Amino acid sequence: MICVFLSLLGYRVYMQRKNIVYLFLSLLFAFLAFYNRESGLVLIGILFIYDLFFHFKKNKKYIIAFFIRMALFLGVAFVYLLIRSAFGDVVGDYADDSVQLRLRLQNDHQYVLLAWRTVLAFGRYYASLWLPYELLNAVREKFVALVGYGDTIRFFFFSSLGWINLMVVSFIIYLRRTSKYRKLYYFSLVWTILWIAITSFAIPSTDTVLRQEYLWNTRRYEYYAFFGVCLFIATILFEIGQYTKH
Repeated sequence: MICVFLSLLGYRVYMQRKNIVYLFLSLLFAFLAFYNRESGLVLIGILFIYDLFFHFKKNKKYIIAFFIRMALFLGVAFVYLLIRSAFGDVVGDYADDSVQLRLRLQNDHQYVLLAWRTVLAFGRYYASLWLPYELLNAVREKFVALVGYGDTIRFFFFSSLGWINLMVVSFIIYLRRTSKYRKLYYFSLVWTILWIAITSFAIPSTDTVLRQEYLWNTRRYEYYAFFGVCLFIATILFEIGQYTKH
């Protein structure tokens, strides 16, 4: 995570000062982020969005430079994948039941079912970004006790809650579309969606996972995405602070 932030910071400073040293540092930390955790490859998408949101210019010079910058990061990712391939897969890559589910669905060409499992996983991951997982576990059991249909409710509850949560957040951001901080809102949303989407595809939820309670050790997949939530909340609080001053 530190390498992801350092790479983004180096990229931002490079875009402000146009000092090639900072671009080199950004590429270096990007490689370290990929090496530390393969999901760090999402950083390329983050930089892509960041560049377009905060530095876009409608001229040929910018567009050419933009594609060169992205090509450099894709090149670093390619080098990492070559090195990874040469030294073999990471130990434990295929041990997880959810990973085995994805591989089985891919091998059987059941792409619609894989997409459905990814959608369910996305909602489950997203829901726990906003509320303490112990609270969510308790709410689900209270809801089951109230309406019954325990097996079905437990299967869909967290996933449905996550998608409802995403719609609420998206609506709030839509309402803030005229704010001078709207780009921060957009960036926070895209940041969270990108990380969760990749995690959901890589680790889709099995039936067992969808029915079980949230556990502390499975929250480790979400710390990248949680920064987007923090940025969203911080931007809202900052705007409220600015408003109260006036």
